[in-house]
Amino acid sequence: MSPRLGNVMRAILALGAFASAVASMYFMYQAGCTAELKTGVSGDTQRAMEIEGDGMLLAWLAILLSAVMVGSWPKLVFSQRIALPIFTVIVGAIGLTLLGLNFETRGVQNCLA
Repeated sequence: MSPRLGNVMRAILALGAFASAVASMYFMYQAGCTAELKTGVSGDTQRAMEIEGDGMLLAWLAILLSAVMVGSWPKLVFSQRIALPIFTVIVGAIGLTLLGLNFETRGVQNCLA
């Protein structure tokens, strides 16, 4: 694969990961607007859970696209090609989960207050 094609591929992966992460946070916010999931007191909790599931699916897609992008860097030795994507998945899962909870909480505060 030519270096130029590799750069284009990594740029497409990065754009896809970014778009998936943004869409995931949008779905998390909408889940918060739909219902308050912690107590289940207000809103349609079943619909909110469905929206939150879609958001988490997109978050995992963003994480996996990021891991593939990191693993495809051309000047990495074999051990780095294995370790960096694993690190990306672990940090991405923690980060996007916490960010998703933040967006969901903001949705509850803005829409159901």
